[in-house]
Amino acid sequence: MHLSITHETTYRYDPAVTYSIQSMRLAPRGYDGLSVQNWQVTSNGRFVTAAGEDGFGNIVHTLTNTGDHDQVHIQARGEVLTSDTNGVVKGLREPFRPLFYRRTTPLRKAQKPASGRASRFISPPNRKIDTERRGPPRSGPLQ
Repeated sequence: MHLSITHETTYRYDPAVTYSIQSMRLAPRGYDGLSVQNWQVTSNGRFVTAAGEDGFGNIVHTLTNTGDHDQVHIQARGEVLTSDTNGVVKGLREPFRPLFYRRTTPLRKAQKPASGRASRFISPPNRKIDTERRGPPRSGPLQ
């Protein structure tokens, strides 16, 4: 399916400002079910070039405005081709292995009722994350 997308955002400042900066994640990445045909980000009619990518692989555009201004208008627009993958996302660049998200942290600790049902999916606190392994967790220490 061919899709044309336009997203617009306007920031208004009262009172006017002399400096503003925006880091924007407004550009899609292609994968097996999505092909980006063309994409551009503009602000007040000027093209905004991509500054790079963040730690999660998102394309980041950075916009800096100097001089008195009371509004900034940003537009992201482009065309993509999509194909049916039955809801399965493949080929998307993922900078972190899935096990990265399974590590235990002080803010992400299972409560007792959940820990019984989910114990086979939770890494013990002193267990190192095996970033090379895929599939269900092993029992016992990693080698």
